[in-house]
Amino acid sequence: MRLIPRVRSRKDDEGAMTLVEHLEELRGRIMKSLIAIAIGGAVGWFLYGTVVDLLLNPYCDYLQTVPKNARPTTGCHLYFLGAIDGVMIKLKVVLFLGLALSLPYILFQLWAFIVPGLTRRERRMASPSCSRRRCCSSSGASSPM
Repeated sequence: MRLIPRVRSRKDDEGAMTLVEHLEELRGRIMKSLIAIAIGGAVGWFLYGTVVDLLLNPYCDYLQTVPKNARPTTGCHLYFLGAIDGVMIKLKVVLFLGLALSLPYILFQLWAFIVPGLTRRERRMASPSCSRRRCCSSSGASSPM
């Protein structure tokens, strides 16, 4: 994947696009991003149990240190107060997992939409910043919890 995407060939020599062409490109990039979130959500659906366990572990550890008569609950599990709270919490966690998993692709789509409008000097100034962000993002994603 290129750091700075190639500019697509335009109909005219200057590379100018009409407002409608800009909106069509934006619509395509938004649709690609939404599809990426949906794919990430599908992956997140299978990771839901693991993520909830990771979120509950600190609470369960805390319950072990509190005396039995001062504990707020009798066990280490979630309580749902509404009829559909369990489903809504699962959908929210899956949606946020999908967003987190697809965020690099979404940011690439945003960058690919913005780059054609930048001057050569602005692109040169943005390249080191992008490479630093890519290194920080990949090192954070690959580090163990």
